Amino acid sequence: MVYEKLFDTAMEKVCKVRFHYKDREGEQTNRTIQPIVMFRYTNIDGKLFTYVIGFCELDSDYRTFRFDRMSQVTLVNETFSVKFVDIKSHLKRKVVGSPGFILRRVKVKKYVKGMPGPPLTPTVEGEDTYGKPGPETIKPPPPPPGDHKYPKMWESPKLFNSPRLCRSPLEEKILTALDNNDKVYGYEIEPFKIPYWAGNKRRFYTPDLLVRYKNGRKVIVEVKSEGDINEPLNQAKFKAIEQYANEKGYGFEVWTDRTMIPAAWGKAAANTEKPKGRTGQGETTPAQQNNWGCFAFIVAAVLFYLLIWYISR
Repeated sequence: MVYEKLFDTAMEKVCKVRFHYKDREGEQTNRTIQPIVMFRYTNIDGKLFTYVIGFCELDSDYRTFRFDRMSQVTLVNETFSVKFVDIKSHLKRKVVGSPGFILRRVKVKKYVKGMPGPPLTPTVEGEDTYGKPGPETIKPPPPPPGDHKYPKMWESPKLFNSPRLCRSPLEEKILTALDNNDKVYGYEIEPFKIPYWAGNKRRFYTPDLLVRYKNGRKVIVEVKSEGDINEPLNQAKFKAIEQYANEKGYGFEVWTDRTMIPAAWGKAAANTEKPKGRTGQGETTPAQQNNWGCFAFIVAAVLFYLLIWYISR
């Protein structure tokens, strides 16, 4: 089919491709991509289309392009580094053709040469089920709104079990802070999973991080948005992982988007968004600070008036 041979060559040589593209809405752009997968898809009407997934330099993200919407396709004599991309997750997030997209209708024709395999599945730690069973099943909360840039692969000299998926902007912020923290020797993303009780149902829990500090301390870290901490399922997880951590001699901490990132992280901690209008533990709101400022000014003015009056007597 048209362009298949050209993209086959590009993925063998691991080089870029440039083309003119007209999307579903009729918008026309010039694209340069790093092609990683070529596949065919049969839609619900029985029509066969060929697509390519690649990193688009215009959008700075992975995109899916249909061959019959391309023109002026040329090879670019410039290679690129190949990274693992979860194609299945990408296709689930991106509707490639028309309404009613069905993943099983996809037939992969070609992967880019040298693409690494997927990350290893975390191993189950022991046979014990942590926490305590309850009378009813605890249902998970609805998933938060997705971000089209996540999950994405994360690589770092400090990451012991590379490659791994970074699943949210908050995780990326914390991983960057770990990379820049001189006290951190290294870390693992989703290091293992343990069985635990969620009410009367046995589930498996995979912690977000296992952080190893240079002083020998090891801490299991759960990354959560502050609003999700009190969810019943998360509370069951925390109790289970705390029990597991005590058995293994690890610490356990929950790091959130606001309050729990250690202050020792310097700039990373300083850039963390702080709660607005929150009081307690010695904190005051801006309105309270302004009231105290006015009160101090009045007291100073009264004392100054009394001093002048005393001198002029």
